[in-house]
Amino acid sequence: MKIVISPAKSLNYESDLPTTKYTSPEFIEDAEKLNKILKKKKPKALSELMSISDNLAQLNWQRNQDFTTPFTPENARPAIYAFSGDVYQGLDAYTLTEEKIEIL
Repeated sequence: MKIVISPAKSLNYESDLPTTKYTSPEFIEDAEKLNKILKKKKPKALSELMSISDNLAQLNWQRNQDFTTPFTPENARPAIYAFSGDVYQGLDAYTLTEEKIEIL
């Protein structure tokens, strides 16, 4: 079975990680191309493009500016530990073993 979960708007890059295992994103080249375009946009343009509030657009603008590759433990983290919206809180990844995380 495959599970598809939408990304959350709330992110957590501060908490300690329960693992040292990392993978590389499948579409990193595409992400780099997209980010190159997004870095040129002002927060107001992001707000209109993404249909989000000005505050969230400002936050995402900063995230776009901070985006760098290659990913390291200092500048990135596995999505299952970064997203902290309602669905991810229900998933409670921090209580899962590494084996269960691998299955996900």
